[in-house]
Amino acid sequence: MVAVLDEDGANQVRALGAVSQRVTRSWNELKAIEGSLTGRFRVKNTGIGIDMKQNCVVLTVTEAAERAERERTARPSNDGESLSALLEAALAFGTAVRVEYEAGSYEPAIRGGGVIMVEGQCGSNWCSAGVLQNLGNGNKRILTAGHCTTAASYWDNGSCSRIGYSLWSNYWAGSDMGAIQWTGAASSFKLGEITLYEYGTAYILGSHSSVWTGEWVCKSGYSTHYSCGDVVIPSTTYTYPDGATIYDAFTANVYCRNGDSGSPVFKWEGGNLSGYVWWNGLVSGCNPNLGRALVQGL
Repeated sequence: MVAVLDEDGANQVRALGAVSQRVTRSWNELKAIEGSLTGRFRVKNTGIGIDMKQNCVVLTVTEAAERAERERTARPSNDGESLSALLEAALAFGTAVRVEYEAGSYEPAIRGGGVIMVEGQCGSNWCSAGVLQNLGNGNKRILTAGHCTTAASYWDNGSCSRIGYSLWSNYWAGSDMGAIQWTGAASSFKLGEITLYEYGTAYILGSHSSVWTGEWVCKSGYSTHYSCGDVVIPSTTYTYPDGATIYDAFTANVYCRNGDSGSPVFKWEGGNLSGYVWWNGLVSGCNPNLGRALVQGL
């Protein structure tokens, strides 16, 4: 489905053999509204993104954001980021902005036991390995969530043996990605592979940076293994409880829990469980109340 503004655009889409959908707002118009809101507000536990299928900007307000607003307004100083001000600004755009309320909240967390364990806390605190990279000359890395590599310096495998150290994190720079420098055995480094646990192994063909509303994506992480679902908001900016804001993210109805942070998110090439996938991003946060993941896009 390709969004078009007029009949000329529809004719061009039909000529290419695709299906068009008439909309009233262009992508640039929606990006301008999104930018106006994200440029002025950093309200924790809220997300601001674009739903091109419904042709509007979506403001996601979680239960945690509403609770924080009640606490803020009850304080004599009435300080802090105002959810009420954000809602007022959003409503000023009329039907161009849709407000959605969600139970719970998204939380980035290292927890649980598994694929990449925090050294010294093996079996109790972990994240999931994302995508493996070989940069040549023995330089091998694991990409995972940036909040993971911010929180821990050294990492172990499931047998509690060191496999690497945190190299960098962009968590506080607007992108929840980080890298672990591999120092483990060369034979254990499975370049281009994603374990699907009981469903076998997938092989990465490459990466796709764009996703669309309703598109089917999957993830594989240590805590909840393999799960799939449709994309809800294909482009969003989200502010976490600690104040970190991540950009170029998307949400999907893909179940995950603490410890799945860093899991690769991907689309299948040629159908579900075909063996080959296109990488779309890494799990950043999870809202298990909704069975939904917040994904850091590429």
